[in-house]
Amino acid sequence: AVDTDKYFVISSDNLCNCGVKNPMVYTTGPATINPDTGKPYALSFPLPTIGDIVNTQKALLDSLGIRHLRVIMGASAGGMISYEWAVRYPDMMDKIIPVIGSVRHPSYGTIIVLQAGIRIAMLAPKWHGGDYYDRPEEEQPVESLRLAVQMMNVAANSAGVYERTYRRNSADVDCYNDVLAMSSAEKALYDVIAVSSAPIDLNHWIYTCRTAINHDISRPYGGDIDQALSRIKAKVLAIPCKHDILHPWEFTAWTVERIVWLGGSAELYPIDSDLGHMAGIAQPYLFDKKIADFLSR
Repeated sequence: AVDTDKYFVISSDNLCNCGVKNPMVYTTGPATINPDTGKPYALSFPLPTIGDIVNTQKALLDSLGIRHLRVIMGASAGGMISYEWAVRYPDMMDKIIPVIGSVRHPSYGTIIVLQAGIRIAMLAPKWHGGDYYDRPEEEQPVESLRLAVQMMNVAANSAGVYERTYRRNSADVDCYNDVLAMSSAEKALYDVIAVSSAPIDLNHWIYTCRTAINHDISRPYGGDIDQALSRIKAKVLAIPCKHDILHPWEFTAWTVERIVWLGGSAELYPIDSDLGHMAGIAQPYLFDKKIADFLSR
C-alpha cells in the first residue's frame, strides 16, 4: 500500500518499548541506566503518555529537518499515536490512517487485559516492586511476564483463531490425572508465548499498559472530546475490525461521525476478520488497496 519508491517512510521505537531486549530496538524506559545512580531506572522512570511519544517523534523529525508529512499511520498503539499527532500538531500532516486504534482507550480493553497485566506483575514475588534487574536469572519474573503476554495474545485474537491454532486433543492424559498439568492445547500456547515474550521486559510491559490505559486525546481540553477532534485538519481514514474487542469498531465509527459533524474530513473502512484486533496487523491485504487509493487522492 505504501510505495517506498514514492514515499520516504520513517518508523521509530516508542518510549518504554516492550521489546527492549531485542537488539534491533532502541528505546528509553525502566530498563535504561539512570546516569545519576548507575542503575536501571525501574519504577523511578517517569510515566510517559501517548503525547510524550508523539513529542519524541516530533523531535526526531525536527532533527531531520522535516517540516511536513504526507500521512501518519499505524496500528493499535500506532493508531492512537496517529490521532494524537493530528490533534497536537494539526498543520503538520495531510492525512492520518489510524488502524485498530481509538481516540480514548476503551474501558473494556483496559479492564480485561491491560490493568490485569499490571496487577499480575504486582502480585508476583519475583517482581520485587520493579527492582529485579540485578537479580540472578532464576529470580527474574519470567512466569508473570508470560502470563501477561498470554492474556494480551488471547484478547487480541478471536475464539476462531484459537480453535484453529490450539486444538483440543481428546487423547490427553496428564491433565486428567494432575490438576496442575497442562493440556496439549495449553502447552502449545505456552511454548509460543515463551518464545514471543523473550525480548520483553516486564517493567516496560506495565509502563506500556498504563500509557495505553491513560490515552485520551481530550484530556488537555478538559475532557471535551469535540474540542480535541475539532483541531484535526488532516483527512482521516479510520480502519477498525468488526471483531476487535480491544478497540471495538463502533467507537471508531462514532469518532468518524463526530469528526465529520465538526466539519472535518473522515471516512470509515471497517474490515471483517475473525482475527479480531490482530487483523489490523496480520492481514494488511484486507485494506491495502483502500490505503493506496486514499494516499493517491
